[in-house]
Amino acid sequence: MLIAIACTGTLLTGCTETETIEPPAQPANRILTYTVVNTPDPVHGAVNDNDSTITVYLPYYYYLSLMQTELTVSEGATVTPDSGTTLDDLVRVIKGDTVIRYTVTDTKGKKKTYTLHVETQQPALEIDEITTDAAAPKEFASSYLYQEKYEVYTAVPITGKNLFKNIGNQTQVTVTFINEQGTEISAVDVNVYSTTSITAILPFHWQMAPGLYRVRVECYSHTITIKNPIRIKSPQ
Repeated sequence: MLIAIACTGTLLTGCTETETIEPPAQPANRILTYTVVNTPDPVHGAVNDNDSTITVYLPYYYYLSLMQTELTVSEGATVTPDSGTTLDDLVRVIKGDTVIRYTVTDTKGKKKTYTLHVETQQPALEIDEITTDAAAPKEFASSYLYQEKYEVYTAVPITGKNLFKNIGNQTQVTVTFINEQGTEISAVDVNVYSTTSITAILPFHWQMAPGLYRVRVECYSHTITIKNPIRIKSPQ
């Protein structure tokens, strides 16, 4: 009976004991926070140490063409590019044409590199064919000068879905004409009437030789080149 009581006492004593286990030390070359600051409200990026990435979910309706960022790193570490660096030509970063990497170096010189990903969650762009029959390209006369003093512009109507209106000086929709040799000629202007309708103003006839042209529409981070060409002819 006495032995049983002693064991019980030992068990009870063991249940009240705690053991503290220290978490493993974190590497000293980490990015801790990543924040976009040139938005109405700060946008915080998701830093993933396992795959060394930073992912920013940037609302497309901010229409940012550049991104100002602030980041913090492990104590004593340095980072390149530094906090406060502005990322120019943001659209190329969003499309993946330009890759941005941040390298963090700890006090002992050990480095870790993170790759930036920016996702806008922009709705899918759709552009209708201007020429419905590839064997019979729709024709447009290039813009011209009348009596050498009056500018007469030709507008190419383009329809689709999820187009953006240009806001202030920010041009979110561009149109480019590409001839059979691959030469690219930008539209003189793009008028955006709604999310489903725009017009592209053709260059003057001496800037745009007659021939077949494919049409490329860029709307912020999305790009579509329509399949069937149009035919540009000289003004009468």
